[in-house]
Amino acid sequence: MPHTHIDPPLFLVSLPHHSRINAFFIMRLARNRYDGGIKKLIVPTMMMMVIMISLFSESAVISNFTSSSLSSSNLEVMNENLDSTTTNYMELRASVKQQFQQLPQSTKKQMERPLIFPHFLRRSSRLPENDIVLATHMSTSKFDNFLLQLQYWNGPASVSIYIKSIEEIDQFFDFIDDNKNNNNHVLLLDETSFHIIMEKTTDLLYPHNILRQVAMESIESNYFVAMDVDLIPFPKNCHDHLVQAVSRIDPLPHNIFLVFPSFALLPRRPTEDYATADMLPESKQDAVIMYRQKKLIMFHGQEFPQGQAPTQYDIWLENVGHDDHGPIGKNANSSAITANNNNNNAHDDAYPISVTAEQARDYEPYVMGYRGDGPSSMMMPPRYWEGFRGFGRDKISFFHECYSAGYRYRVLNDFFCIHLEHPTQTQEEKMKELKDNQETRLAFYAHLKERYGVEATI
Repeated sequence: MPHTHIDPPLFLVSLPHHSRINAFFIMRLARNRYDGGIKKLIVPTMMMMVIMISLFSESAVISNFTSSSLSSSNLEVMNENLDSTTTNYMELRASVKQQFQQLPQSTKKQMERPLIFPHFLRRSSRLPENDIVLATHMSTSKFDNFLLQLQYWNGPASVSIYIKSIEEIDQFFDFIDDNKNNNNHVLLLDETSFHIIMEKTTDLLYPHNILRQVAMESIESNYFVAMDVDLIPFPKNCHDHLVQAVSRIDPLPHNIFLVFPSFALLPRRPTEDYATADMLPESKQDAVIMYRQKKLIMFHGQEFPQGQAPTQYDIWLENVGHDDHGPIGKNANSSAITANNNNNNAHDDAYPISVTAEQARDYEPYVMGYRGDGPSSMMMPPRYWEGFRGFGRDKISFFHECYSAGYRYRVLNDFFCIHLEHPTQTQEEKMKELKDNQETRLAFYAHLKERYGVEATI
């Protein structure tokens, strides 16, 4: 499978008043490209439309803009047939469907470039440059998971959504429509930027890393938390607690990832298939007790323990204290990232772990990191290797390359994340998808050798 390269988001414009949401509607990027000189297809037209839409008033304004990446001669602004006084929410839905219908069919044998709308719906306010944004991704079947994740995060988010049918376009718009007047959800969604990635396909697998890369490049702040949508971040109001913790870490090196220890919450009974939100712990202390009771286990600890084992859970489990806001970690290791405090309650916010080159080939934590001021920043982590689809080393490849590029890890003492266990693919299905990714793995390992001199084998 060829490595499909996705260009970074092209346009940033001023954000509007709090009650409005920007819809950046990039209608067609006129190029399919497979890296490595395998194939290049130049599509003869390039079109771009920007619609600023308020979901509350259902009105829109067409805005002029300039691109920092492309000259105006390379763009066609399609606004002559659009009446800005009559364009509304339903017309936007219809326009997206029309663009989807015009996409070529994408298959394993003939893979077309996805159609990407970065900032399709944009958060309502500007972010401080040192804010922390949750970068996540999902299909349209995961909206309930996303709302639960967002309730615990309670901060700005950058979300990539994968759409591969007309029905899924309706599901996305219905989700926005159903929640725009929900007082419990609207404030959370108001701080969320949605990016749409569309493919017309029936046989292509979920493109995890394309979605992760779009979300990462679109966060609009210097710091990110990279976490899949099925993971719930802790403690509650995680964003605010994390901002506080990071303010004590001055400066946070750009090549340090702060790790959230990850757990799986098991169903109440062996005969049940699903864990539920009402079973989640209230604090780190509760989580430690549930772990001792075997209600929580290391995420993927049974089928793939090497994916999380370098986190050194035994240290995290021992570092439990108390304050008014929840657990406080305490670690005597002087090389840890330390919270400087003048009182006797000073504690370390994170402890260092030593990950070997062999462990780095399989380690796949959930992390907070620094990305600088955007895709062109020298501080930006390596790109996700976008050819991986479905099961098989998609996230691992990112951390393997980061390790090769000199990134190292500290584990957050006061933070963690939990996966609500549910039925997954069979082992046979996973092995088939892993085999499908073998060509991509070979290309990725060749890249590691060429760029970093790292030898890796399947």
